[in-house]
Amino acid sequence: MVCPSWPLTPYEDTRIRSTSIPKYRSLGWFGVAACTRKPLLLKSLGHLLPTDAHIEIRKAPFSWALEAEYSQAARIGDIVFTAGQGGFGDDGELVSGGFLDQTRQALRNVDAALRSHGADLSSVVKMTVYVPNQADYELFKQVRREFLDAPWPASTAVSAQLLVPGMLIEIDAVAAVGAKRTLVD
Repeated sequence: MVCPSWPLTPYEDTRIRSTSIPKYRSLGWFGVAACTRKPLLLKSLGHLLPTDAHIEIRKAPFSWALEAEYSQAARIGDIVFTAGQGGFGDDGELVSGGFLDQTRQALRNVDAALRSHGADLSSVVKMTVYVPNQADYELFKQVRREFLDAPWPASTAVSAQLLVPGMLIEIDAVAAVGAKRTLVD
């Protein structure tokens, strides 16, 4: 997440630069992280939502979801947000075969979560990919081409230790129901 919103107003720029407590930490070309400001997402999407909007969450298709306090996806208006999806099969176990197979399964899981709310991979606006090894991002892009077509959604790659031992990738996405990505000049 890039935060605070860009471009900064002169007041915000001065306030952030002059404080002794850092408001954000630069990660170079990866962007900005560790922001202390509240996300502006709902404020910035507010004009897209009806005034009586409600958040729709469907029951996840696996038995452990309720106990783990896990929702696979949520929809508000025509926007669908997925939770992080790993390379887990229908049995709840990580698929065997390594990074490429886990990536394929994670993308299938993202697609299933989106479809449960009326969207799919072709309507993804933003995708975040978490990998423990930065070099694996190039392999992710190779597999992504099997599931998505250009133009590519806005993407963020994060090198991170994942929650489940043996998990090699986690992907979350934001999609717009009924929309398709289009390249414009």
